[in-house]
Amino acid sequence: MQNHWAGLQKRWADLQKRWAGLQKRWAGLQKRWAGLQKRWADLQKRWADLQKRWADLQKRWAGLQMDIRSWCDVLLWVKASCLYLVMVVCVYRLPRLTRHGIPCTQLSWGQYSMKAAGDVKGRGQILKLI
Repeated sequence: MQNHWAGLQKRWADLQKRWAGLQKRWAGLQKRWAGLQKRWADLQKRWADLQKRWADLQKRWAGLQMDIRSWCDVLLWVKASCLYLVMVVCVYRLPRLTRHGIPCTQLSWGQYSMKAAGDVKGRGQILKLI
């Protein structure tokens, strides 16, 4: 009977030891679960922040595209204006410059445009003609 009682006491001590281990493990799992919940909340917050930043970047990109379109319109207008001026100076004024002793046929287009712009000798006379 005494052996049986000692066996039960030993078994009870083992069960208490196992129970203490299970409680410790349960506390560790609860702590880990709380950490995972906190991490999940942080990830949701970061995701919301990223979505907000993405929306802001899309708005800024749309604004930049509008600015680019505006500048392209300005540049196209400037290009068209310059081409019109070149056409007026080089095409419509060509016979008049030729009549005043500038041999345009002997010049390259670059030299002619320099003469027409007044960058070479006789610029005062050429500018008066234009």
